[in-house]
Amino acid sequence: MSTRKLRRTETILVVDNELSKRETLAEQAAALGFTVNAFPDWRSALLEIRRTPYDLLITDLFLNGMSGIDVVREARAVSPGTAVIVVTPTASIGTAIESIREGAYDYLAMPFTVGTLEVSINRALEHRRLLRESKEKELYKKLATQDGLTKLNNYTFFRQFLGLEVEKSLRYGYCVTLLMIDVDDLKSYNDSQGHMGGNRALRKIGEILKGFVRKADVAARYGGDEFALIFSHTPKEEGMVAGERLRRLVDRTYFTGQESLPGKNMTISMGVATCPDDAISPEELISRSDQALYEAKSRGKNTVCVYGEQPKALERKDW
Repeated sequence: MSTRKLRRTETILVVDNELSKRETLAEQAAALGFTVNAFPDWRSALLEIRRTPYDLLITDLFLNGMSGIDVVREARAVSPGTAVIVVTPTASIGTAIESIREGAYDYLAMPFTVGTLEVSINRALEHRRLLRESKEKELYKKLATQDGLTKLNNYTFFRQFLGLEVEKSLRYGYCVTLLMIDVDDLKSYNDSQGHMGGNRALRKIGEILKGFVRKADVAARYGGDEFALIFSHTPKEEGMVAGERLRRLVDRTYFTGQESLPGKNMTISMGVATCPDDAISPEELISRSDQALYEAKSRGKNTVCVYGEQPKALERKDW
């Protein structure tokens, strides 16, 4: 029966100053079914890894002109998706362990067998695969909850988060304030600047909102030219103060072509409502905030209105 290894799809880059060791490593890895390229120095290997991504780098811990630890650092910087194994004399295991702290997956102490090499390679590649899958899952999760244009949370995330916050508000007795925001005269802006210009304006507003909210709060794109801010543990008075500060911030920000707008400035209008004062369900809270937003629009835009009777604003130090 043939003992020939099946061809693997992964690629390996070997770097070693010593010809005999370099050739041995390359031959052993190739015999395991991998596609292998070998280089005598890190300079030429660095050019290669910048040009072509590799699944695995096997490097000697001591190269002419630089240490293997520096190689690991550069490799992780240039090609973070490449797994790294360092080869070292037994007397230098302490340095090899240091290279693992810098991002290498494993080390091989000389002398080693083909079986040891195979185990180390397979473990490094499996670790790399699991990391890549984990990052892909995180990316898909992010894409599922993020608005593609503004990079804020999207409508789906907003509804889920608001539902949870309203539930906790009623259970634990704290206030959750919702600000519904509408960009004033965006249609007029689109007419003069084009939809690409309008998209740039929405992205800019998204950046302002992202920088404005605290870590515990949520900024989301509700849809079209509407945004929403969820302020946890925030009474209506403080939400109103925050909304007024945000309104002034947008009003003072320059947007290309804003001179074409009726008021010569890009502005926003806001409606403010609070749970449990104004509503005891997410749907009610959105409806009350929308009603306050409609009132802000009817008062001439660039205004913050609260649902119901407007209490005295209380300034808040951490806004």
